[in-house]
Amino acid sequence: MIKLLCSHISFYKTLVCILCFALGGFSSFAQTDQSEGILKKIAEYKDQVLREKIFVHTDRTSYVAGEIIWFKIYCTEAANNHLLDVSKVAYVEVLDKDQQPVLQGKIALDGGTGSGSFVIPLNMRSGNFILRSYTNWMKNFDPESYFHQGITIINTLKAETATTDKVVRTYNAQFFPEGGSLVSELKSKVAFRVTDNAGKGVEFNGVVVDQENDTVLHFKPVKFGIGNFTFTPQKGKQYKAIVTAREGMVTSQNLPVPLSSGFVLNIPDVTAGSSLKINVRTNTTDRSAFLVVHQNNQVKASNYMRFENGNADFQLDKSRLGDGVTYITLFNQNNQPVCERLYFKKPQQQLMIEAGADQQQFANRRKVTVSLLSKDEGANLDPSEMSMAVFLVDSLQSRPENINTYLWMSSDLKGIVEAPEYYFDNNSVEVDAAVDNLMLTHGWRKFKWDEVLGNKKQTYTFLPEYEGHLVGGKIINKYTNSPGRDVPGYLSVPGPLFHLYTALSGQDGSIYFNTSNFFGSTLIVGQTNRLASDSFRLDISNPFSEEYSSIKVPSFSPLQISPRQLLNKSVHMQVQNVYSGEKLNRLLAPQMDTASFYGKPEFKYMLEDYTRFPTMEEVLREYVREVNVKKRRDNFILTTVTKDELGNPIIKEPVVLLDGVPQFDNGNKITHYDPLKVQKLEGVQERYFLGPVSFDGVASFSTYSGDLEGFRLDTTSTVLDYDALQLKREFYAPGYGTSKDYSSRLPDFRSLLYWSPDIKTDNTGKKEISFYTSDLTGRFAVILQGISKSGRSGSKVFTIDVTK
Repeated sequence: MIKLLCSHISFYKTLVCILCFALGGFSSFAQTDQSEGILKKIAEYKDQVLREKIFVHTDRTSYVAGEIIWFKIYCTEAANNHLLDVSKVAYVEVLDKDQQPVLQGKIALDGGTGSGSFVIPLNMRSGNFILRSYTNWMKNFDPESYFHQGITIINTLKAETATTDKVVRTYNAQFFPEGGSLVSELKSKVAFRVTDNAGKGVEFNGVVVDQENDTVLHFKPVKFGIGNFTFTPQKGKQYKAIVTAREGMVTSQNLPVPLSSGFVLNIPDVTAGSSLKINVRTNTTDRSAFLVVHQNNQVKASNYMRFENGNADFQLDKSRLGDGVTYITLFNQNNQPVCERLYFKKPQQQLMIEAGADQQQFANRRKVTVSLLSKDEGANLDPSEMSMAVFLVDSLQSRPENINTYLWMSSDLKGIVEAPEYYFDNNSVEVDAAVDNLMLTHGWRKFKWDEVLGNKKQTYTFLPEYEGHLVGGKIINKYTNSPGRDVPGYLSVPGPLFHLYTALSGQDGSIYFNTSNFFGSTLIVGQTNRLASDSFRLDISNPFSEEYSSIKVPSFSPLQISPRQLLNKSVHMQVQNVYSGEKLNRLLAPQMDTASFYGKPEFKYMLEDYTRFPTMEEVLREYVREVNVKKRRDNFILTTVTKDELGNPIIKEPVVLLDGVPQFDNGNKITHYDPLKVQKLEGVQERYFLGPVSFDGVASFSTYSGDLEGFRLDTTSTVLDYDALQLKREFYAPGYGTSKDYSSRLPDFRSLLYWSPDIKTDNTGKKEISFYTSDLTGRFAVILQGISKSGRSGSKVFTIDVTK
């Protein structure tokens, strides 16, 4: 239940309740300048530090190349696990063992949820991978806080799956002093974790020896290779642990070097009684210390501790702590954090999902009806949003982490927790001790209190995407490579329904275009106004995070399943893609605003209604009265004429667009363009404001294809193929409601019978779902993940059997 963690703290919103608590909360404590200073700093950490959590429900955990990964994203506020409607985009990546992305997508979020899919390429290498997800705002914080989940992909079409690379089994032993450090002559609890190269905990026998190889103690794990021991390090001595696994392999690891002076924070027994005894010992000259117990956006307790003979105790009532992970931090008399550990309280609130099929056993191609009911822990109806997958159980599939264990526990820890459901599904003293060991070991990190206690104002590099995808970039001086400050930038998305966005660069040259309804793979053009200055270029930034967690991808062994099973999966995938490929790749078009950014045009010409001349210059001179063509030196200039308040003519030079791309040459190149490629010309004559820039009118030319049709853009333009928000893929499953459909001779080898990311129970908490079995037989797992409007999360797993 407790974990030493020296980590950055999830304080966001406001911590004003600290001062209220100090006046009359948990207990009355003597307030000193020291404690008041710390509490004031915490309170000043402010309400602007919003923290998000993401959970991703994938349809399965193992796939073969050629299949589709389906997923649902839940984005919540870290403080209360309520769905959070702030970020409108989530980023999802699949990383290989070298942390290189092999699949990437930007997923639209609405009301804190979104869904997407990846088609696994047929040339994908077999292996274990990490699927991770985060928002742009989360990129400001430690990548350990991103969502991570292991998945396996096997390419049954490549010869590499027929043999297994020789995997040398190794062990990783880690040791974590409770509170952060060993201190000479002070008794300390030391947690340990020993895993294999697949990241799984192992059974072993261990011994601690000193530098003379004299045995100090023996130890062994409690659960999942994790446990703890207690000893008193002697001054001037160093210690080493020797671990012997069951099969005889031996590994050794030095224990942290004891400090000559310092602090030790200890909770002797987290399982005893209704309170926690927190003991602090020190061999320093400090006469006092300050203890802060905090969780999310509030301090649960604080205590000014005076040492007597280097010892101080504090009793903490467990009922005062919130559900989930709580941080316990000790500050010395100089306001420096010196010890920290975590405590876990099993959540009481939970979304209870009742789900079951209308029968247990089904024949092939038969209808299955699943009834759902969502309630809170008090059996009160609780309308919820859920996702559901139904897939064939085989040796490839493993049980994924559920949303409840992730939001309440794993998301506050570093790394991937092995079998997290064990700590939630069981109630015993042994489980309480095991979860405490987990807190002591899993994800131990050094302090990051400088963000809280420092005087520096918090600044954030990455902005939250409140409205849509932010396309970021940087404006650079081409000649000096220095940043271009306060330079207008232009981002165009050419097409029949083009988009044009403008923005102003910051002091460091960074620029962000706030896009809307930006979906699919498309061409983008970024540029500056070379008429104002030809010194700058616009570089587009990588929108995906380039920071990575310490999570290691476990080693891969494809022959852990039988060759026959691999062959069957390969055949099933290929048959499905041959007979249902078109339906599997059906993408849903988003609702789009068909109006141009300048609204209703003041003039419009469909050029096919007129006799075409050889050049656009002649077309404009002959037919378009709102746009004039003038010659200036050797170049043409397009102008419009409006009148001022007195009726006097005003000659203006409008911005000239081709398929939404500004042509910063006063229209010279467009006058030489082939008019047979242009479908229409429209625009406005009055001044138009778009973001930080204004135009003296707009003359917008559109080609038939919307892709610039061979028009040569200026060499200073940045032209890229860009993947915007992912288009939604429609899940396809055949129905057999009629005898004709049932008798169809088309094979149905679906191992994924059903996937839906958008299940919503009504005000009665109920929902009914139907789908059909396929031609495959076996046991199928039904997995539901969900979250309610009240912030309660829950999951449900049951099975159905399909027989011939």
